[in-house]
Amino acid sequence: MFEKMLKYIKFSLKMQNKVQNNTCSHLTCSTDADISKITKVSVIISIFMIIEFWGHYRTNSLSLLADSLHLLVDIFGFGVSLFSLYWSKKSSNSRMTFGYHRIEIIGSLFSIGLIWVAVAYLIFESIHKIIHPKEIDGGMFFGIAVVGFFVNLLAIYVLHYDDYSHQLKHKNLNIRAAYIHIIGDLIQSVGVIIAGIFTFFYPGKIIFDVLCTISFSIIVLGSTFFVIKDGFYILAEGAPKNISVDEIKGDILELDNVYKVLEIYTWTLSTNCNAVMITVMADDLLISDYEQLLRTIRKILSEKYDFGVINIQIDTPCSHYGTDGFLVDGTCIDVQKTLFNNDSYIQQ
Repeated sequence: MFEKMLKYIKFSLKMQNKVQNNTCSHLTCSTDADISKITKVSVIISIFMIIEFWGHYRTNSLSLLADSLHLLVDIFGFGVSLFSLYWSKKSSNSRMTFGYHRIEIIGSLFSIGLIWVAVAYLIFESIHKIIHPKEIDGGMFFGIAVVGFFVNLLAIYVLHYDDYSHQLKHKNLNIRAAYIHIIGDLIQSVGVIIAGIFTFFYPGKIIFDVLCTISFSIIVLGSTFFVIKDGFYILAEGAPKNISVDEIKGDILELDNVYKVLEIYTWTLSTNCNAVMITVMADDLLISDYEQLLRTIRKILSEKYDFGVINIQIDTPCSHYGTDGFLVDGTCIDVQKTLFNNDSYIQQ
């Protein structure tokens, strides 16, 4: 009878790890509706990008070329979003144990490289145009710029359609990223319209077109540094910026039977998936109490702090200090140094 009880206690001590399924499916929300929206916007933007490329060669406007190259980068970004949505549905395996969340980061950094190449080309073309000026067709330039403004409004409508009842923060991250791309295009199209107005009234003055091109190239280039910084921060296993480790410790220590947080590690898998590994020291518990404590800690980490990958380890004083035993009145009894008979135990 006593041996069975001892095996039960030893079994409870060994059951220390409880890992939540390491996916962030509740965060990525990879739905067919999201894929459909991004696909529609990509088609709309692609058609207008071709029109702007054609307009650049017809009007000699660098601003149209700058905007079309910006759209090309956006289309690549949408492709990364679609690729991320697709691969985020794939479960982890023996080689990719954390899944495929960082495809998004790698794709974003590659997209930044394309932006740098495009900006370098635009600055080169701007200098070349100052040295060898060509007259710009202001009327067509202005007309295409106005069309671009309404195309961006249409793209925003497509992304926002049927989502009026949801706050933006609850949308899929890839949809939110698409919003940022389109809003950036909308702002740039306003600048192109302004340049088009000046060029229409002063067709021989190419300086407005060149200044618009260089200005937006610098703005776009500057915005990439924030993306690069965040990308490398994630790849370097940085902790989530919006989560306080001290606050997590405080919440865990308020739980019954927990009196110490031994270790806590947090890191970011992708822009919308955070991971945590935590080890706490608790009183010696029955298996039912142990399971309840695990559920409570997991609920705090997943619901309050929005962690998608969670690893929880619960140690007792005996297990933490390497003793194969159990607690009796706060004292750790070493099983290897204990003699048993049918009615009692004697510690050697």
